[in-house]
Amino acid sequence: MSERFMTLPEIEHAAKNALPPQVWDFGAGGAETEKSLQRNRRALDRLALRPRVLVDVSQMDLSTTFAGLRLPVPVALAPMGGLVLFHPQGDCEMVRGTSPSGTLAVVSGVTGWSVEEVAKEAAGPLLFQLYHFGPRTWVQELLGHVEASGYHAVCLTVDLAVYGRRERDIMRRYDPRSAMDVAPHHRPKEESYSERLTWDDVAWLQEILSIPFGLKGIMTAEDARLAVEAGVEIIWVSNHGGR
Repeated sequence: MSERFMTLPEIEHAAKNALPPQVWDFGAGGAETEKSLQRNRRALDRLALRPRVLVDVSQMDLSTTFAGLRLPVPVALAPMGGLVLFHPQGDCEMVRGTSPSGTLAVVSGVTGWSVEEVAKEAAGPLLFQLYHFGPRTWVQELLGHVEASGYHAVCLTVDLAVYGRRERDIMRRYDPRSAMDVAPHHRPKEESYSERLTWDDVAWLQEILSIPFGLKGIMTAEDARLAVEAGVEIIWVSNHGGR
């Protein structure tokens, strides 16, 4: 076979060998002692398929709908901040990779490329992950770029009031935030601003946006209920194993 990679473990192994150790740890690691990361893995391992036999599967339709979009498969590519640490064109390469499938790609609010530049490389739909790292004037300007670039939806990150304590990074004395080359209008204006976000900010964002809006990082049924009551269109449940 001429293909370089045929399985996911092969890709993971090659990446670990190619990347600086501190960058690999940032990508592969999680918050604190990574207990949530381990629980997430165990939870996935407990899942099992129950295949039914003698069913005609010669013609299958895996398409679904999401926020008014028709997607070919019920899968989206999740965001990761700091892809520029892994590849000079990381964010653009990410959306190029999803283009053949036509499924949704989520662009991180901590991207090394402008939202316009990333959008130009995408053939499929995009969702923007918003970090409210600044006053409303800064956020409104940023979202103006997002909407003008054709993004389909925006999700506000609500599970990062403070940056997580990542012990792998601490042990290496490595701060990935200082190493990231973030696109100019994504640069945090006041990172601590997210500490004082409330449902009032959600209402304001809904007012200024003309595209679907959601919350990324819901972890309790109580907050999910509040989000529905607030008219939020997308509820993104957090695994809380990463940042």
